[in-house]
Amino acid sequence: MGEEELYRTLASVSRHNAALRTSRSINAAYDHLACVGEIVGLPKLGFVDNVLNDRPLLIGRGRSLQHDVIGWCPKMLSWWYEQRIFLNHPDVRHAKSTMMPFMSRVQDARPCELSRQENEIRSLLSDAGLASELLIPVHLPRGGVSIVAWSSEEARAGDAVPDEVRLSMMATAYAFVDLIEKQRVGQEPRTTLLTARQRECLSLITQGSSVKEVAIALKLSPHTVQDYLKAAARRLGARSRSHLLSMALSRGELDETITCH
Repeated sequence: MGEEELYRTLASVSRHNAALRTSRSINAAYDHLACVGEIVGLPKLGFVDNVLNDRPLLIGRGRSLQHDVIGWCPKMLSWWYEQRIFLNHPDVRHAKSTMMPFMSRVQDARPCELSRQENEIRSLLSDAGLASELLIPVHLPRGGVSIVAWSSEEARAGDAVPDEVRLSMMATAYAFVDLIEKQRVGQEPRTTLLTARQRECLSLITQGSSVKEVAIALKLSPHTVQDYLKAAARRLGARSRSHLLSMALSRGELDETITCH
């Protein structure tokens, strides 16, 4: 992907992220997720509710997010939930231990690299048209994790998604799960905790800039940039740089107009 195409892709994903953060409808939010998938060539969507107590997510009048909105067939729902596949799925296990997007360890691995059970899972997913999958773990309070996934029928299709776009898709995933959590508990939108300068520094870090590069871009000293990042971590209660990124995304703190430059 060339620089100009990368910029256009980031700008398009950022527009959908901004719309997602103001959405009040799960159906409308799903449309934005689907548009992001089309942009990056991974048009099929997947969603796993909190892996601590995974279940079909009901969105009113007995409608299931996985079935009525995303389109999981009854056989797939039964296989995933009633047989509790998520307890042994290697991608779900990995999602609990990372905060960054990753390619499916089942769909994108070679069959010889998988156990018999993992190959059975791979076969069932392939039959459902899920040959390649990019998964984004969304970490919740008290150790919970949700997963938002974009998939394709084309093998290893997710390999073409640049790291910069994957980071922007993290904001998409967090905004979607944040909407679901707000509707679940009826909470009001969160207020911004970070200062504008802290958000600028963190936004540049998410693009892969080093502290020194951030300092040059913002005409600050590296020491001052470090201070802004440490202050942001204290405000959000983050334990590490990656946790800070995760927390900022989950709260909608990052300025999309910055991250797409």
